[in-house]
Amino acid sequence: MKVSRILCLCILAIALASVAGAADSRVYSASIESVWDEAVKATRDVDLVVTDSDRSEHHFSMKTPKKALSRTVEFEVTLAQTGNQTEVTVRAVAEDGSKKSIKVIAKYLAALDERLD
Repeated sequence: MKVSRILCLCILAIALASVAGAADSRVYSASIESVWDEAVKATRDVDLVVTDSDRSEHHFSMKTPKKALSRTVEFEVTLAQTGNQTEVTVRAVAEDGSKKSIKVIAKYLAALDERLD
């Protein structure tokens, strides 16, 4: 009985960790307008394509480019300012928790970090 409970808890923890890893955020000490400009530019740094944007609402969508034998993954990027800090949140739209989406989000945020640090 104890072994099955422990096993269930481990499986649940792994499942939650993979879902939590598919959305990530960073906080920068810069205005939302400055971060917006760099966030959009960072998409090009990692070969992502901006598909929709609304600067006044501070969010945009991006996706991986279409390549032979690979599927496209879409993401939403949202910016929010609190005081003099801006938070950037990236979330996979349909492939939430997939290895590919986690890898792309990490690569994108690393490019954004490089631009803003």
